[in-house]
Amino acid sequence: MDDLKKEILLAAFFFIFFAIAASPFIDGGDTLIYLSGAKGIFEGKGYVDVSTPFEPHITIYPPLFSILLAPFFLFGDNAILLIKIFIALLAAVSLLITKRLFQRFFDNNLSLLLTATAGVSLLFYWYSAKILSEIPFLLFSLASVYFFIK
Repeated sequence: MDDLKKEILLAAFFFIFFAIAASPFIDGGDTLIYLSGAKGIFEGKGYVDVSTPFEPHITIYPPLFSILLAPFFLFGDNAILLIKIFIALLAAVSLLITKRLFQRFFDNNLSLLLTATAGVSLLFYWYSAKILSEIPFLLFSLASVYFFIK
């Protein structure tokens, strides 16, 4: 089996692995702020906390993640579940980039094993099931490193 097929199978496996954990339920904390800011952006109110009275501007969290999430509110009540599936997709793509980076230093089989080990780690799995900015940040950081050294 060639490398591209292995990578596609790896990405599909981990996407399904992470997407299984997706549910329409959300946690509190940062997740609520990101979603509230995304909904404010979607509704044209700006980067505001629509979940609180008087809708104050969000000043602590950077808006990029909320901007990334805002289009999902087109789907109404399904937005939360679709956002979690989107995060699972980003996690799977970040593992593909990780594999490509590992291939620069290790042989193909070892890079596949290391990537799979990273993918099944509890911490990575936990973050891939949450609506937090860590997985998109990881993806963009890994992509930057990959294209920088390419």
